[in-house]
Amino acid sequence: MSLIRFLTGTLVTASAATSTAYSQENSTPIVLEKVHEISILDDSTADERDWIAKRNRGGFIVAGSQFFNVGKLLIKGPGERTEACSGALIGSDKFLTAAHCACPVELFSSKLEEETYAQACRRRMSELKFKIVFPGVGIFDAYSKAEIMDDYVPLHLGTKLGVTRNADLAVISLVNDPDMSGVKMGQLTEGGLHFTVGYGVHSFKIVPEDSGYVADNTYDDGPKQIAKYLDGKFSTSWEECGEGAGLDTFCGEYNPVAVKGKLADAGACNGDSGAPLFELSADGKATTLVGVTSYVHPSPKGKNPCVAAAKAMTFFVDISRYSDWLNSLQPSDDSDEQHMRTCRSSVLVGPGSIKLKIPKSAISLVAYDFHDPGKPNQRPPTQVVENGDLKCVQEQTFGIHSCEASKETTLSISIGPSPFQGIKPLTQLVICEKGS
Repeated sequence: MSLIRFLTGTLVTASAATSTAYSQENSTPIVLEKVHEISILDDSTADERDWIAKRNRGGFIVAGSQFFNVGKLLIKGPGERTEACSGALIGSDKFLTAAHCACPVELFSSKLEEETYAQACRRRMSELKFKIVFPGVGIFDAYSKAEIMDDYVPLHLGTKLGVTRNADLAVISLVNDPDMSGVKMGQLTEGGLHFTVGYGVHSFKIVPEDSGYVADNTYDDGPKQIAKYLDGKFSTSWEECGEGAGLDTFCGEYNPVAVKGKLADAGACNGDSGAPLFELSADGKATTLVGVTSYVHPSPKGKNPCVAAAKAMTFFVDISRYSDWLNSLQPSDDSDEQHMRTCRSSVLVGPGSIKLKIPKSAISLVAYDFHDPGKPNQRPPTQVVENGDLKCVQEQTFGIHSCEASKETTLSISIGPSPFQGIKPLTQLVICEKGS
């Protein structure tokens, strides 16, 4: 593969680099005058598809071009508090996520005496404001009122594990139809290959080559990732899932260490709540949503929870147990064109700047670096230069830009230095072409 050298910055995907010459001394982005063809991006799409289909490869990858109807839920509460979850479009304007994502976090700190958790959540749901980001599609407003089930209860608050139903599902309505099909919903089957698509906090024990990551550091939520469970690491058995199992859950063995070969496995971390669990068909051509990411047990602790939670289990709500409820809200769109958008995805490593010639398209960028729980909103500064053919909206708190190019134009991106010493700022770029 030919390397294209730039003065500043390194352009990479999760698997390979397309340029070198990152300058540690240079903390000020330098705008490059030359406009490059988009083909210089080492698009990760083929690698993503190949990685998903191979049964002997597990773990997780940062992958943005697949599953455009899986989104990130942006949650703003009273004051300056923000949270984020994951989820999937299950119809023209309905978004499926975890119920605890749609409830104020204070409800989970103590037992309730005079009302159920569902009642308390519904009463206080209006305190939250929701937006949903679909990379390469756009940012969409959503209604503050979510649909949850009457028997929803957080399992960690003294309920009987293995006896109580979790019912940790919520359906949020978008204000405007995003004009794309929803995922197909179904039932878990024996021998399937399973993976989640989410936007959570993440970490690498062994870093991908030339990726800009530092081993054992926890990175912000935001970039789209695929976490895959190996054969034999996924179970519906209460005996295998342990004391954390509910009546309506199944589990996957949690091992967040991203190593090579058959030892690799997957898990969930902050921001992955609500992420869809997919099952890949035997022929590798179809995916079905069979579960929703709910919780990890035992609960991760420590400075780096995404690494410290090895030997725990990730639990998913079995959506087939609630198919009548889900279908009453919005039947899944069974369109065969649900994955037909043409998208490219790369991770840019800064600091630095780049100019790209892009077609008529929708563009998303999310900036991220070291995750500091005490400063969750401290992101590397990223700028996109608008012009007459390129218009953008920004969710600065979450480090997100969402843009639309009305015709072929120039995309100018500048990534500033990370506020954390020794950490390179990262930006996931997703570009999805739009028809004429």
